[in-house]
Amino acid sequence: MSKNIFFSRLALIVDMFRNGAQLNFDEVLRKLENKSTIDEDFVISKRTFQRDLKEIDSLFGIEIICNRSTNEYQIKEIHSEDGKIRLLEAIEITSLIKSSNETEGIVFLEKRKANGTEFFSEILNAIKNLNVLEINYMNFLNESGKSSIRKICPIAIKESKNRWYLLAKDLKDRIIKSFSLDRISKLELLKDETFEKIAFDVEKEYQHVFGILKSDEEIQNIKIECTESQYRYLETLPLHASQKLIEQENEKFIISLQLIPTYDFIMELLAMGKEVKVLEPKGLVNEIKNKLQENINQYS
Repeated sequence: MSKNIFFSRLALIVDMFRNGAQLNFDEVLRKLENKSTIDEDFVISKRTFQRDLKEIDSLFGIEIICNRSTNEYQIKEIHSEDGKIRLLEAIEITSLIKSSNETEGIVFLEKRKANGTEFFSEILNAIKNLNVLEINYMNFLNESGKSSIRKICPIAIKESKNRWYLLAKDLKDRIIKSFSLDRISKLELLKDETFEKIAFDVEKEYQHVFGILKSDEEIQNIKIECTESQYRYLETLPLHASQKLIEQENEKFIISLQLIPTYDFIMELLAMGKEVKVLEPKGLVNEIKNKLQENINQYS
């Protein structure tokens, strides 16, 4: 069975039980039958359904249990971090988009290269079973502009700024790197090649940075002045978990953050233009000034 069908089915099952729905197995089966097509058959046995529930709990942190008195299933608890939920949402969207009859004239996507979500199923399977992956990867730092074949040991999938990245150890130099899924043109799971589980705490490694680039530099106390409109945006979508509002005067809002100002963070600030002004530290202020001056110089 295709792994894509497997993960699509898991997403369908979760969707059935949203909003407190309670369904017995026959009702679940009918819903899966209605979603089945010539290319994708979602019909399963009760034993397979039980295994799917365990996979849903393991992968997405959503526990679906059966009420023995009514033989109905329902969501008992969602004990998942935001990242896993967004991963589920990405799989759901990918599954929905493939069903063109349901989305034609309703869902309109930007005309750009696929974001790599079609590789989710194989990647998740490789991470769970510790299988080596072979990928064709385009590195933007490669001056030749050609892709290279890499063998990697997958560790985790991470989201950053609406892009998905695979964190993995490159077997060529044994270094843990981030691979953007939208730059992978081909991916193959090598069933006969496995590896020992790699000790890598993703949350710890990225807790003091914005974006996907890591750094061993010191954490800095950063102060940024924002317009009211920009602050309202950052209030709903914070730059970092440490973000705090420390001062407000008329239409000026000052926020503080404790993080390492990596390249990703600086580019994010520059993208906000005149809506934000870095106040501290002085080194970051000067770096922002230099970047802006470089931009001006291009037009002189």
